[in-house]
Amino acid sequence: ELQVPENKDFQLELSLALNTTAKVGVPDKVYILRGDQRFLLNKEGKTNFFYTFNNVQNNIPFRFEANSIISKEFTLEALPVPGFTDFSVYIDYPAYTALKDELVSNSGDMTVPYGSRLQWRVNTKNASSVSLQMDSEKKNLEQSGEKSFEYTHLALQNSSYTFKSDNETGIVGDSMRYSVSVIEDLYPEIIVEERVDSLFKRNLFFTGEVSDDYGFKALTFNYSFTKTTDSLKTT
Repeated sequence: ELQVPENKDFQLELSLALNTTAKVGVPDKVYILRGDQRFLLNKEGKTNFFYTFNNVQNNIPFRFEANSIISKEFTLEALPVPGFTDFSVYIDYPAYTALKDELVSNSGDMTVPYGSRLQWRVNTKNASSVSLQMDSEKKNLEQSGEKSFEYTHLALQNSSYTFKSDNETGIVGDSMRYSVSVIEDLYPEIIVEERVDSLFKRNLFFTGEVSDDYGFKALTFNYSFTKTTDSLKTT
């Protein structure tokens, strides 16, 4: 077929046969006519001719010419290749982080806290569908505009993902491969040291440190009496 993905080269092969009835031999030279331009085909053997269309961006009508005879018109069709123009990710951070939500453009690799909600918006060209391969799971993105597609994901573990574009031509389009690294929400860490009053042995003092990756709101000291019926105390 006279079809080629746009922006690709196409080698045309022309094979001529002898007309024994008319006693017409194979021409020594064959030309291609493109508009008002005339190009000589490369010859290989006695009956085979070749010509390369470079970087085909649009449909190209052409004719052949040999021995002052001009053929009917043919058309080399440039097939649209699906691809991406740009994309963005809206990051909805979980409440425990106290981080402000943000919009990141054209940056696919990211590190986010556990539980972040990620919403991708992918803008395309010549694409009728976009799929997302995340680890072993494949999802089709929902079309949100004439050329845009969206997908939302809850980040609970490290993942690699790939976007792929497609259209009706069956041509393999662009793909984008990235990764998401998830920062686990660690438990608060408490270090406590007990000290005994040097003068009054029954007096105990407690000092320590508390830390958390996203800070903490409150700290309580809990104790209970071991030789009375009093209940648990909290201060």
